[in-house]
Amino acid sequence: MILYWNEGKRWYGKNPIPVYRRVGWEFQLFLSGTCRLLKADGSYVPVEPGTLWVFPPTTPHGWGGDPTSACEIRVVHFARVREPLGEICSRNRWLQRSLKEDQIKRLVTLFDETGKAHQENSSLLELHAERLLIELSFIVLPDDLKVGKPNHLAYEERIVFGAISYFRDHMHEAVTIEQVAKAVSISPSHLRRLFHKVKGVSPRRLFQEERFHRAEEMLKETNYTMNRIAIDCGFESGSSFIRTFHRKYGMTPKDFRYTNR
Repeated sequence: MILYWNEGKRWYGKNPIPVYRRVGWEFQLFLSGTCRLLKADGSYVPVEPGTLWVFPPTTPHGWGGDPTSACEIRVVHFARVREPLGEICSRNRWLQRSLKEDQIKRLVTLFDETGKAHQENSSLLELHAERLLIELSFIVLPDDLKVGKPNHLAYEERIVFGAISYFRDHMHEAVTIEQVAKAVSISPSHLRRLFHKVKGVSPRRLFQEERFHRAEEMLKETNYTMNRIAIDCGFESGSSFIRTFHRKYGMTPKDFRYTNR
């Protein structure tokens, strides 16, 4: 699902984007001009034209640069991505690729077609979005993975990362461990063993942390009600979410939102 789409010139030097955490996965394509990726520690990374950048939702970053330079960009935020991009990008905090001319032309076409469908609220929007996400993913994934290193992710890791990806996609449905195990074609007991081997924790504990993490992001970045956040994160109810959140953080979700705005 697309959370945000835009295009055009950005004067990041005159109108910098402050460092903050995005709700979704950010893909930003720089066609011309230069700017700077602003990091949470106050440092920055130069950004050149012809590059594609990808950031997980948990990565705080902003954009700045020379006030006299305008960047021509295409940007899209997705609610989620497919594995192995999610795990690889999260390990590296972000991914960046220098593109060839034919790749840039291809992406611009897909960005513009998806943007048009987004603006028109077309019934084909999800198909356009999926096609754009797949193309972006293939381009940004490491070359050694694309040409085929079969053991880049071990069997156990693939199962666990697939289970995590499925849970993230279906969190709002309050899926059970049994349902997640079925989705990755193993038994619940085997899933638990693999989680302990790969992640060192049970799936129940990791899934609960995923719920809290999404709740944190929604409290910081949206004005959704407690009931809406509870539903989207798979908690039983708004009151259950508030009690569980307070037990973990020592403050109510409302207070957390206030102190993190």
